[in-house]
Amino acid sequence: MAEDEEEPEEEPLIPKPITDKVKAGYHFITDYGSEATRGVLKNNPLFVLLLGFCPALAVTTTLDNAIAMGAAFAVVFVASATLISTIGEQAPKDYKKILYITIVAIFTTAVSIIMQRDYPNHLENLSIYFPLIAVNCIILGRVQYHSNQTSPPRAFLDALGLSAGFSIILIVISSIRELLGTTQLTLNSEILFQITHPIPFFLLAPGALLTIALLIALTNITNTGIQKLQQILKERKEKKEAERKKLEEQKKKEEEEEGEKK
Repeated sequence: MAEDEEEPEEEPLIPKPITDKVKAGYHFITDYGSEATRGVLKNNPLFVLLLGFCPALAVTTTLDNAIAMGAAFAVVFVASATLISTIGEQAPKDYKKILYITIVAIFTTAVSIIMQRDYPNHLENLSIYFPLIAVNCIILGRVQYHSNQTSPPRAFLDALGLSAGFSIILIVISSIRELLGTTQLTLNSEILFQITHPIPFFLLAPGALLTIALLIALTNITNTGIQKLQQILKERKEKKEAERKKLEEQKKKEEEEEGEKK
């Protein structure tokens, strides 16, 4: 008796090249997306890495100051990190630190000139803390130990994420301090929110330290909760995978036993 002809394999609904491209796109988005989002919560410069406390204490008495500092910091950081990443290993080994500081200082000066022209009041309110961006430990540390060793897109996204994390925290701290210290939260002289009784303590340095300490505690609790949730989800996934493999092995074993009986 002639053997039955083998049935042709069914073609997948979605061609393999397309699924490969979708997978590659997914990995690209998650990989580069993690570069941009890591600095917001997981590696937040202020609340996790505990860097940049000087501007956090000094310029967060008003929301306007915090936004101005955050925006200037972001422009200088992103531009410096991208340029230093582009230069990469071409920089002279003995003069790398000098070169990095010079690049950051050039971008700081450029932003200062623009702000002097368009937003002189904000620049005056930031006082000495604006030019200190040129020697900010967050920027110099990151460009020296990360940006110069990675690709420009990754350096750009990394700096953007850390800048976003830094700016968001400045805005949160300044909103709390201004509202509780003056009874009003204002933006460009417009009142956004108002309470009845002021607590001047929050406009002082101890008030800033207390605000930061409470927010750091909240961040740590949040990070711990996220890690526990990720661990639970990982364990569930591993458990489901183990059960699936067990069922497949059991089904295979049953099929082998049936074949032996026949």
